[in-house]
Amino acid sequence: MSIKYYSLLFFMFCVIGGGGFYAINSTYAEITLFGFVCNLPIAVWIILFLSGFYLLSLLFFTGGWIQSYFSSYRQDRDIERLITQISHQILQKTSKAPILKTPSYQMLSKILLRLKLQPNFDSPISGNETIDHLLLDLNELEKGNIIKRDFEKNTYFWEKNLQNQMNADLKYAQKIFEESNEALHKKWALKILLENDSINEKMILKLLKSDLDAQASEELLIYFLQKGYKLGIPELSSLILNAKPSSSFFIDLAKQIKTLFDPDFCIALFNQLAQRDSKARLAYVFILLDFSMKDRAKEFLIENDDLLLPKLYLQMQEEGKNPPLEIFFCTSKV
Repeated sequence: MSIKYYSLLFFMFCVIGGGGFYAINSTYAEITLFGFVCNLPIAVWIILFLSGFYLLSLLFFTGGWIQSYFSSYRQDRDIERLITQISHQILQKTSKAPILKTPSYQMLSKILLRLKLQPNFDSPISGNETIDHLLLDLNELEKGNIIKRDFEKNTYFWEKNLQNQMNADLKYAQKIFEESNEALHKKWALKILLENDSINEKMILKLLKSDLDAQASEELLIYFLQKGYKLGIPELSSLILNAKPSSSFFIDLAKQIKTLFDPDFCIALFNQLAQRDSKARLAYVFILLDFSMKDRAKEFLIENDDLLLPKLYLQMQEEGKNPPLEIFFCTSKV
């Protein structure tokens, strides 16, 4: 019952009860308090006594209301802290466990800390503005939009936002590829640049000056060959060697490159590759034999007598046989 209705009920009780008692008994009673003599009807004394009880009850109710208010305030603060904890866990932010006053919320917080929380975008609206707005932003992020939020670095959503930024701004992707110290970020940037067909010969030369790993170099090499771009022998050989190719990779590469460049360029390129990587020697012999430079191939094989298959091929040709050149060289997909 509210204080307003309680006070109204008490007033009606005093008026009806005191008036009724006074109508029945109008006797006066004299009471001395602190040297003062009060002579009032008994009905009035009863009303005064009840008024004192009423005031005491008001103090009791006020104390309960104050206690209830602070209890509700602590619970509201605890809920806010729990909501913050939930949002931090969703965003994978590192933060301390919240200080909570309510025992049940303390236990709930500890339970949540043992769980990995992920957003469910198909769930109904919760009614909490903080969580609903957060999930709305994260859903936009998954759709490829850029979100202005303070994501913690190297978390999933921070990386997703970075990818969206690179997709939206290819110059930014190029900057990440050239300047980032994170191999994974450089990989994403290169993938985006390749997918958007935004790498030209000038940019390849610029990218070669950066620290390319093997996978990035291989992807860039494949893109380079598909586009038929022209690079100098030193630049192209560096790009090939950065990909850390196998012997069979060099063979397949030789078969592709000889269709894109003139014989002198191919021979000079694979001669340099053979000098820098022993796995390229077989591909160099293949190029020489494919361009019918048998004498030069024989000279090279004298210095590299461990290359048995090319020797066998030349021997069979000298015997008058003409086997296909490709069967003497191991192949695999570039």
